[in-house]
Formats: sequence, C-alpha cells, structure tokens
Amino acid sequence: MSSVEDRSREAYALLRPNKTVLPLIAVGGSRGKSTVSWMLDAMIRDSGGSVGSWLTSGVYVDGERMEGELRPWSRVLLAAKYRELDVVIQEMEATMVVGAGLPARTYPCAVLTTICGNDDSCRLSMSTELEERSLMSVVGAVRDDGCIVGNADDLSIVTAMRTTAARGVLFALHPENPVLQRHLSEGFSAVWLDGGSIVYGDYRANESLVPVANIPATLDGTLIFQIQNAMAAASMALELGINPAVISHSLRNFEPQHATQPGACNIVEAKGAQIVVDAPTQTWSLKMLARGIKHQPHRRTVVVSGCFPALSAEDAREVGRILGALGGVVILHNDDSANGRMDSIKAGIAANPVPPLMLVLGSEVAAVDQMLLSIGAGDTALILADHPTEVLQQIASFSTS
Repeated sequence: MSSVEDRSREAYALLRPNKTVLPLIAVGGSRGKSTVSWMLDAMIRDSGGSVGSWLTSGVYVDGERMEGELRPWSRVLLAAKYRELDVVIQEMEATMVVGAGLPARTYPCAVLTTICGNDDSCRLSMSTELEERSLMSVVGAVRDDGCIVGNADDLSIVTAMRTTAARGVLFALHPENPVLQRHLSEGFSAVWLDGGSIVYGDYRANESLVPVANIPATLDGTLIFQIQNAMAAASMALELGINPAVISHSLRNFEPQHATQPGACNIVEAKGAQIVVDAPTQTWSLKMLARGIKHQPHRRTVVVSGCFPALSAEDAREVGRILGALGGVVILHNDDSANGRMDSIKAGIAANPVPPLMLVLGSEVAAVDQMLLSIGAGDTALILADHPTEVLQQIASFSTS
C-alpha cells in the first residue's frame, strides 16, 4: 500500500505491470469471499471503474449477471485483455482450486479473508486441510511483483504469505497485533481497527476511514467477521488507488443482496425486529455470529435452526450450547437426515445455566412462520438457514402481506 501522503499514481496500474498481464484479483479463504468480492466490486464501480467477476453465484459484469459460466467468463477475460474492463475478480472455491489447480505467478493481486481465525477445533478439521491446500495454491498463483492482502489475525494466512516474494498488505482487528506491528516497523502500511473505526496508514501517520457502526453489514459494529471483510476489501481498494472517501461511501451503503448473497448474513426487518439470515456450516463460524448477536442491544432473541446433519454429535452439542447461550427462544426443525443430531443439539441447549424456551417443528418453513409470529419490536431473530433463498422469500412475503 502506498503511504498515506502519496496517492497520485494511476488507479488500477498495480494490476497491469505490463501489457500482457490481465487485471485479475483472486479472493481466497474459507469464509467471506463473496462478501469481500461484492464490497470491492462496489468500491470499483463507485470510483467510476468497470469490473467483471466470477463468484459462487455466477459471472457478472458491472453487477449484471451473465447467463452461463464458462462462456461468459471467457468473454470477461477477453474484455479485460482489451481494456474494456478495469478489474476482474475471481472467487476461489477450495474444491475447484485443489482439483483443477491454478497457473503459477499469474495473478497480479489476491485477497485472503480467513481460514479458521486460529480456532483450534477448526484447524483440526478435514475441510480446513482442503482450505489450507487451496490457500497455498492461491498464494503461489500471485506474481512476484504483485501484492497479497491478508488477515494478520489468522496464523494460516500469515504463514502462507511468508512463502512468496509478492508484497504483503495486512489488516488486523487490533493495533497491538504483533504481526501487524512488525509489518509497520518494516516500513509498510496497513489497515486496522482502532477506537471503533477502520484506520489506514503506517508508523508515520494514519487516518480514519469509516466507523464500523456506520457499515450496515456489521450490524452496528457487532459482527467481527464482517468488519474483517470490510477491512479486506478496503485494503485492496486502497492498493488499487481508489480514493478513501469513495471506499468509505461504498462501505456505508453496502448490504449483502438477497439475490446474489443469500445466507451471507443478510439483515432484514419485520414487525420492528431485526432478522439475520446466515448459513454457517462450522461451529467456529457460528461462534463468531452468535458473539455479534449477543452484543447487539435488543429486547429478546429468537433463533431458528436445523440440525446440522454434517456435524459430529459432539459438534452438534456445541451448536446447541452456543444457541442456548443466546437465551430467548430457540425454534428447531427436524430433518430425516439429521441422524440423531437433534438430540445432541437439545442436550447442548439444556446444558446452559438458564436454558431458553425450546420448540421443535417439522420443517424450516413452519419454524420461520413461528418465528415471524413470535417476534416483536426491538427483538433480534437469527435464522441459521438450510435454504436461505427460500427463507428470504418467505420473510419478504410475510412483510408485504
């Protein structure tokens, strides 16, 4: 990242070190890739740039979805080659990266969101092993004269970034982070959280970019992982030479869209209550989400959850403990494939010192209906959705009825 004082270089020049290099940004990590990609997309377009992207939900050009995937992606790359697009963003799914591989030293830049956030249970899982293999492939695909934006709070990412000649750009939740401190002491700049605001700068000077409470996606600054996503996108945007005022504006107006990011911590309102719709698959990501919900001022919490059939009985019990600690009401819905996980989740809920009221219904639709009937003004509802698109449609239909 350039110093705070020097921002005169041509926007996006970093992505085109010579005429043959395509302006590609790879976005990797186990969580937050789509959100970071869409945040960055907004910043580029708000600055007057044009952007193509291949995300989990499809191929897009300036926010408009193209029909199909491989053919429109080829057209996006061709448009970038002839400078009809300024930036191309590619979301890196671990199974695809590990299965198909990536060309070495090709991408000018990459953004690495998080692997486990140093959660021990996450780091020991089989899915994490796949994510870490993918991470190394993404790092190896970045040009030696390129840059990698990485999470200084994630040991796996910090370790991977040390294996490449590409310049590292760090973001961190605390200014005292030792990795961040060493990075700054070596003369580099970074992005971090300080005093409730995202800050960018170096050892000589720093400036506030935006208070996290003013970023809607962070739920008034309580969702730590969304703050990290915002810092990741902002770090890359600053590297591209985008004006900090534009970045601040983009973050203040960004919300995960239902059509393109269903289940990516969508925040909606009904009956004066806030409803958060997410689709975590691991206990460590659920912990981060629950921590934010718990710190959000509200009258009562109502939780809707399935049975997490892919988790072990032990992990399902931990899910129950996390949900039960939120208090209020927990509405569970059963699934024929749950393989006894319902009993494990119930046991975890009951293990809390003050267990919440617990209901069990036959389907996700019935559970969401019950939640919508139960909530009132000032409540916060958390839906851990098996089918987030359908759940969001159900809430929208209820709100308009």
